[in-house]
Amino acid sequence: MRVGADARVYTWNYVERPKGKMQVDPIADETVTNFHANGVNVVLNLDVKAHFLYQGRKTDWKRARIYELNNIYYDLPGWCWDTPEMFEGYLRYVEFMVRHLKGRVAYFEIGNEWEGPSYVYSKTVLAIKKLHPQARIMAGVARMSQFKGVLQQLIKESQPAELDLLMPDAVGAHPNTQVDAGLTLNDLKNFYWEENRQAIKDCNALGYKGIYIASEVYTWAGQCTRPAPDSRS
Repeated sequence: MRVGADARVYTWNYVERPKGKMQVDPIADETVTNFHANGVNVVLNLDVKAHFLYQGRKTDWKRARIYELNNIYYDLPGWCWDTPEMFEGYLRYVEFMVRHLKGRVAYFEIGNEWEGPSYVYSKTVLAIKKLHPQARIMAGVARMSQFKGVLQQLIKESQPAELDLLMPDAVGAHPNTQVDAGLTLNDLKNFYWEENRQAIKDCNALGYKGIYIASEVYTWAGQCTRPAPDSRS
């Protein structure tokens, strides 16, 4: 069960309210406990979006949650690396979540559909490992084929000893069955699943030994092109 990506109660914007005080929503906290107690592995996504409070926005959350737009797709706050203060605050959030949920979370995932600077990933992993050396790390990308580039950058910028520490134990990608115009249902196998298999092979060749997790599954087969039964269709 993957929680925390994009929005809602596990994300930084909800956990640090007011500024300087962090608390996981009690029901969300209990939910992780119940999952763990019943044998469900939890992936906690440490989403990398910025925090409104660090921008001087939505300071009165009781009012903002009702009267202001709170959809991160339409009111994106930016990213945790936008300013040094923002990134320091994000790392404090990460450290709090690791301390608080250590032992109940199977994987700590850095980002969702990762496109951030490589140093953000590296420093976040080091912050996690400092508090929880046995923590398992998951990298989040949109399509599995993007993970090769993430690995290549990591290898390029890291010393061998550090690379062992930073190498993720899992990668999460979104197996999306939406197809491009002109493809049919019969093309789905080659369109995405074969891409995933090849990407894993490419990453294994770079030294990746972790697993692949389908972190979000979309089935939009209704958008596939089908031959018209007759000219009037």
